[in-house]
Amino acid sequence: MRLATLVITVTVLFGLYLPMLVTNTWMYRSPAVEAVVFVVLAGVTAVIGATNRTSRVLLVVVFVGAVVATAAVEPRHLVGSPHGADDLSAWLGVLLLWGRPIHVLVGYLAAGYAVAPLQLWSAGLAEPEALARLAISNFSVFGLPFAVGVAVSALRRMVVTATRIADEQERHRTAEVMAEQLHADRQQRYAGLTATTVPLLAGLSGGGLDPADDGVRQRCAAEAARMRRLLAEHDDTPDPLLHELRACIEVAERRGLVVRFAVMGACSVPPLGARRALTEPVLAVLSAARSSARVTVARRASTVTVSVVADAPASAAPNEGKGLVSVTRLPCADRLGVRAIWHHTGEPA
Repeated sequence: MRLATLVITVTVLFGLYLPMLVTNTWMYRSPAVEAVVFVVLAGVTAVIGATNRTSRVLLVVVFVGAVVATAAVEPRHLVGSPHGADDLSAWLGVLLLWGRPIHVLVGYLAAGYAVAPLQLWSAGLAEPEALARLAISNFSVFGLPFAVGVAVSALRRMVVTATRIADEQERHRTAEVMAEQLHADRQQRYAGLTATTVPLLAGLSGGGLDPADDGVRQRCAAEAARMRRLLAEHDDTPDPLLHELRACIEVAERRGLVVRFAVMGACSVPPLGARRALTEPVLAVLSAARSSARVTVARRASTVTVSVVADAPASAAPNEGKGLVSVTRLPCADRLGVRAIWHHTGEPA
């Protein structure tokens, strides 16, 4: 729209104003002044086309130039004789007021519309017929730029409204996706607890399990660590594996277990399923440990290894890994050692 308006302005400048200036020098009080105004307005047009920016200074220059050009016309020739400065100033005003409220453009055009009648009045030629003819002539000059300004204002309002509606729709879609994801996460967590935690709680509440039994207490410790790990999985942290391991260690330390924790290698983030499989042996061994344990994380370019050594019974060690994680026993004299290794395959975290 702006480019089309600029093309119209250039057309008025060279297709209307310049031919009028060359062929109607007889109606000007000073053709030199009219020529200078033409050069100034042409320069303003060039600046607008090159920078695509608005300027109050240029707007004042255009308006003053139009007033000077109109004043350079003999008053008796203002009605019915061709002169293009006012037409060009109207189109330049539309460009220079692009994006401004429509009432600003209306005020500018109204001021330009009043210049010629005031000059007739000052020259004593403000007869009703002359003013009527001038009004009709100026209406055609200023009417089309005004219509373009109204169209631009309407389009801008439509764009603002469409953008606001699109933003609201995007926020609603984002909220729906987040709600669906949260629901799926809750369902997944609940499914994970259903197989282990729910039967344990049911057995304790129904009296089928004895809280004094060492095996039951070990299961309770393991489930407490799993739930703590489950909560830690959704924390915002740059190193989720270590964060989830520390959550399991905290549960063991609350039972009085002394745990040493060592980390080697740069940060590597396995996917959620691999992290669960890596922490599961640690969780199981720490839950069965009696007094002390040592947890070690070794991270290399293609593997992540989590090892745990504790004074726990051999039955606490998992039999096998899950998916990408392989679990093996470590040779220890009087202690239980387990190692879980994840091989990086490019799966996203």
